[in-house]
Amino acid sequence: MTDPLDRILIPFSPESFSLSGENVHIWQASLTQPEEIRAALSALLAADEQQRAARFFFEHLRERYSVGRGFLRLLLAAYLGTSPAAVNFTYNTYGKPLLAPSHTTPLNFNLANSQDRVVYIFTPGCRAGIDLEYVRPMPDEDQLAAMFFSERESRLLRALPAPQKTETFFRLWTGKEAYLKAVGAGLAGDLKQVEVETGENPHYISLAGDETAARRWLLRRFTPWPGCLAACAIETPAANISFRNL
Repeated sequence: MTDPLDRILIPFSPESFSLSGENVHIWQASLTQPEEIRAALSALLAADEQQRAARFFFEHLRERYSVGRGFLRLLLAAYLGTSPAAVNFTYNTYGKPLLAPSHTTPLNFNLANSQDRVVYIFTPGCRAGIDLEYVRPMPDEDQLAAMFFSERESRLLRALPAPQKTETFFRLWTGKEAYLKAVGAGLAGDLKQVEVETGENPHYISLAGDETAARRWLLRRFTPWPGCLAACAIETPAANISFRNL
């Protein structure tokens, strides 16, 4: 019997999983999959991942977690030239997954999901983070901006009409969270310390007040699906990004 997971990677050649230099790969996928794909992806998970999945109260959240982690194992195995079951993780203080030291290939990755969509980023060693958000009404945007955005960003947001304000809020938010995930802190980090420019040439203005440090990072925004905004932060301004769909 054909493994249902084989069909997922058939369209991609081995060269699709070769990373070097400044190349960066971003993968996009739906977390809503047929039952046979869900079951096959769930079977790839290690015991601790199965336990995390079981903690979700709602079945659709358990399924989304299992599919997202299963896709991650499938992709990492293709990059590493091993089996999905042989991929081992370690976690930093904030819970960010990293490849265990037993894997000697220099490969960094990050993932983000929103509702039933997921995005992944892979780099050949430089730090990178990614965030994904469905754009939705936020009636407390000004209050949230005052809490988490710089004064310049808050003034910008207050001056905008809706729905431009909502989209700008998520452009700022995804850029900030992508950087914080890249450095391993996630939302435990200080969003106010990551200052973002949202114009035609989006970029980091300063990181913890350091403009020189900000210039070492590339901020790239993209729209993987209608109604979504995503951003990635990559610790090299010369990154060459390519996109793939699972």
